[in-house]
Amino acid sequence: EPLIGVEVVIPSARRLRDRDRRLRRGSTAGDSHAHALNTLAGFVQFRDDYRASFGDTVVDEAVMHDEHASAVRRAGNGNSTADYTYRGGFARTSSQLGSRERDAVDIDLAQVNAEALGAALAQAAAIVRVPNGAVTHYRIADDSWAGGPGITVFVQNDVAQSGHFVLSFAGDVLKTYPYRG
Repeated sequence: EPLIGVEVVIPSARRLRDRDRRLRRGSTAGDSHAHALNTLAGFVQFRDDYRASFGDTVVDEAVMHDEHASAVRRAGNGNSTADYTYRGGFARTSSQLGSRERDAVDIDLAQVNAEALGAALAQAAAIVRVPNGAVTHYRIADDSWAGGPGITVFVQNDVAQSGHFVLSFAGDVLKTYPYRG
């Protein structure tokens, strides 16, 4: 039963609403980029900035939230990885390199059908049956949920109802884990 006069809001949903209000007013103060990264425009911006920064679009993993992203990429002699955060530009999260798994797969962000990803992100709440849901983040990686390289999209609403689904790089829904409320 709802509590009268009490709003239960997940912080990421609150930040998303605040950002949307700023964008509607024409202000991006507090935002280091113009697009929410968990949208089609945000993905394209991230991919383009990644290519400009690194000269390619190859990652071990990329995770996109509304206001920031992270990327892991091959480094050094190829047996190591470097972690980066993205908030309109890339910065190393640590000066230390990580060990790259022997069976790690290079993932080329250029192989992602951006239009199909954008359509899936726009329909995410319906795909996993989360009432009033929004994409909290998505992960592009070689993943057991996908059975190989894929995109896992996570959806949640203001009352913590959630679900997720897995897309191929072509945009086909491979598997769904819907909300079962």
